Amino acid sequence: MIGASAGGVEALRAVVSGLSSDLPAAVLVVLHIPRYSESALAKILARGCPLPVGNASDGEPVRQGRVYVAPPDHHLLALDNRIRLSREPSENGHRPAIDPLFRSVASAYGPRALEEQSALSDVMAAKSAERGDQGNELRFRHRARESGKAADMIRDLIERLGGRHAKARF
Repeated sequence: MIGASAGGVEALRAVVSGLSSDLPAAVLVVLHIPRYSESALAKILARGCPLPVGNASDGEPVRQGRVYVAPPDHHLLALDNRIRLSREPSENGHRPAIDPLFRSVASAYGPRALEEQSALSDVMAAKSAERGDQGNELRFRHRARESGKAADMIRDLIERLGGRHAKARF
C-alpha cells in the first residue's frame, strides 16, 4: 500500500521503479487527486516499473506482482482477495484517500500487511528526506510508527482471541 498527496508523484515513481520484477505481493497505490480529473498516474508509473501497472477495476482479483492504481473519485479497497472501488464519503477531504485502503488491507490480511506497510513507509520517508521534502518525510515516519503499533495491537488481539492457531494464520 502506498499513498501520497498530489505532490508525491515523483516519490511514487521512485518507489515503484525500485520494485523487483518477481515481487511476491500486490502493490496498491492511492494518490490524492481532484475527484473529477483524469489521471495519468498508471501510465506515469508504468514507464519505470518492472511490474504491470494499471488502473484498478472493481471486482478484479488481487494478484501478486502487479501494481493497482486508484481511479479518481473512488476509494481503493482490498476485500476477499478482490479489488473493490467505493464512493463512500471522502476522508480528510479526499476520495480516493489512503486510510480506507489501509483499513481494508489490515482487516483482510492482518498484522503482516501492516508490518510491510511500516517498512515501506520508512522507505518513502527516506526518499522524501533525500528530496528535502520534510513535510512528506514526517508524514511517512508517522505512518510507519502507526502501522507498526497497529500491527502489534492486532497481533496481541489475535493471540488473546485465538491462541497459537490464530497466530499461525498471519
